Amino acid sequence: MLIGYAIGLYFGDPLTFMLLGLVFAAVLNFATYFWSDKIVVKMARAHIIQEEENPTLFDMVRKVSQEAGIPMPKVGIVNSRCRTPSPRAEDHTRQSS
Repeated sequence: MLIGYAIGLYFGDPLTFMLLGLVFAAVLNFATYFWSDKIVVKMARAHIIQEEENPTLFDMVRKVSQEAGIPMPKVGIVNSRCRTPSPRAEDHTRQSS
C-alpha cells in the first residue's frame, strides 16, 4: 500500500493507487493460497507419480508422513538437468589438489 501511495502521489491520486495495490495483493494472496502446489510443481519441472510407478519411494514417503503425523502428500519426481542423475545433492566445486 505504501508503494501504491507513492505512485499515487506521483500521478496525483494516492487513494486510488493504494486501493489498486490492496486489490492486487489480495488477488496474489488468493492465487498463491489455492494454486501454490501447482505453481511449485511447474517451476521445478516435476511430474506427480502414482504408486505403481515407484512403490519403494511411496513406501518411504508414507512411513515418514505417518511418523510425522501428517497426511500422505503427493509424490513427484524432478528430472535432473545433469547428464548423470544423482540421488543426492553433491558439491560440484573444484577442489585444489
